[in-house]
Amino acid sequence: MRILCVLLYLSIVWAVEEGSTFEDEGGVARGPRLSERAQASCKHEKSWPFCSDDQWGQKCPSGCRMQGLVDDTNSDFNHRLDKIRKLLDDNENKYKKSKIITTETFNSMKGTLVSGQESDSKYGQVIEDLRRRIVSLKTKVIAQIERIYGLQNSIREQVLEMKRMEVDIDIKIRACKGSCAKSFDYHVDKESYDNIQRQLTQASSINLQSDLSSSIIRVLKIKPMKDSTVLPHFKAGDPKDWPEWNFLNKMQQLELVLESPETGPKFFPVDTSYSSSVHKGDGEPQGSKFVHPTYGKETHFGEGVSSSSTHYTCTKTVTKKVVAGPDGPREEVVEKYTSSDGSDCSHLRGLGKEDISGGYNVRVTAGGGGDDCEDIRQKHTSGAKSGIFRIKPTGSNKVLSVYCDQETTLGGWLLIQQRIDGSVNFNQTWQDYKKGFGSVDAKGKGELWLGNENIHLLTQKDTVLRVELEDWAGNTVYAEYNIHVGSESQGYVLSVSNYEGTAGDALITGSVDEGSEYTSHANMKFSTFDRDSDQWEENCAEVHGGGWWYNNCQAANLNGMYYLGGQYDPRNNIPYEVENGVVWIPFRASDYSLKIVRMKIRPNETL
Repeated sequence: MRILCVLLYLSIVWAVEEGSTFEDEGGVARGPRLSERAQASCKHEKSWPFCSDDQWGQKCPSGCRMQGLVDDTNSDFNHRLDKIRKLLDDNENKYKKSKIITTETFNSMKGTLVSGQESDSKYGQVIEDLRRRIVSLKTKVIAQIERIYGLQNSIREQVLEMKRMEVDIDIKIRACKGSCAKSFDYHVDKESYDNIQRQLTQASSINLQSDLSSSIIRVLKIKPMKDSTVLPHFKAGDPKDWPEWNFLNKMQQLELVLESPETGPKFFPVDTSYSSSVHKGDGEPQGSKFVHPTYGKETHFGEGVSSSSTHYTCTKTVTKKVVAGPDGPREEVVEKYTSSDGSDCSHLRGLGKEDISGGYNVRVTAGGGGDDCEDIRQKHTSGAKSGIFRIKPTGSNKVLSVYCDQETTLGGWLLIQQRIDGSVNFNQTWQDYKKGFGSVDAKGKGELWLGNENIHLLTQKDTVLRVELEDWAGNTVYAEYNIHVGSESQGYVLSVSNYEGTAGDALITGSVDEGSEYTSHANMKFSTFDRDSDQWEENCAEVHGGGWWYNNCQAANLNGMYYLGGQYDPRNNIPYEVENGVVWIPFRASDYSLKIVRMKIRPNETL
């Protein structure tokens, strides 16, 4: 503003110096006026061209210029919008493509994880089966080693007896010289006997057992993980944003653990009697010890009671002999272990003993049973043979007499159900099925149901159920499951999994034709005609005959009515006219009653 005033002042001074006046210049009272070129009004057009610099005016300076700038800006924005739209289309296509790839990846991962879990389960079963086979082989090897020891003792006794006889013959021949009509030049080959004795001693010094009896094969267990080991930064993100991940919530994280099995025999004492005798004289026993452990057995099934007893005697004989030979008399001591059936029982060597006059004082603790048939097989003196044994299930004070099958694969199978001839009626009450009914003899002949309460006690740990089936043509199949039977308050519910075998899966899958959801027996409660716990509006046990884990109603019923010949006509079953035989539908049709059925159990984890 000051500059403007200075310029105005200078212009006035300059005008005065020139001698002109305001009036001389034609000014009037209002002064001279500036003349301006008239400007045309701005045109209203739809499209304005870009303005040049000489089109700039004073009255309308921004008309076409601003329109050009607006158009230019609009064009630039449209170009940007087109570019953004193109990017959006490209990203949308990429998202759809990535969505498809992600979905395919999730599906592939799901299949792989499910397959992996199934493989892990099968791997665990294979490892467990292999371990059981190794344990069984180990037991057989130990038995063979004991037999070798027995044979060594027998050979040693025979060699001593042969040598004694030769020495006796030599003495008699020498005594006969001069008085007998004929004489023979006979010499005892002591060198050969010494060689045999050295070889026997060398053979006895070899430790055949090594670490077999003391080594423990650890158990591989597959357990669900309580706490995840995944690092926190791998868990970022809300799972709601990825619904495809929901299947992972159903996948159980498992861990493989090697654990040492429980050890230590769980026997309960029985009466043991002893006797000893002393005989003196050359070639006669110096002392004999007799040990007689007795195992008594009782079987209680329902109303009937049967009993049997087995006596097992093992005799240790110590023979002290005075042999007169060319080198003078010498003393030989021979120990011999024999059982009542003539077999070797040298495994009783190492019993505690104290020297007394003329004999030993022997202390023996004998066992009459175990937790189950597998425990019997490993620890009982007669456990390698099938028969009736006493057991005491873990966690129970009840002693049971059961039939143990030691001949089927791996041995240790406990018989809980058997149908062979239809001699026992299986359409019993709830209490009868709870306590058990029927019986079998020492050879496994007979029909029985061991009792739901006993089956519950025996399946508290991991248990394998083996179902053996035979039709009237002699065809045999089997099915194996992992099972657990609940308590009475739970309705003796049947938990079953992991089918293997040749009979077909009737307990888990059921009948495919009639629908698995109606015929599967998994997680079903036990039902009888006087206590209905099935899924049908009527009573399956009353209609089909026999207690069972009915659904709506059955794909298997091994406690049904027993029909001779196999095929039967349901229309003759008055009043219900239904298939109520001994059936296993995946093996034979529902109108075919099987000839022989058995249910056996054994622990899944054994030493």
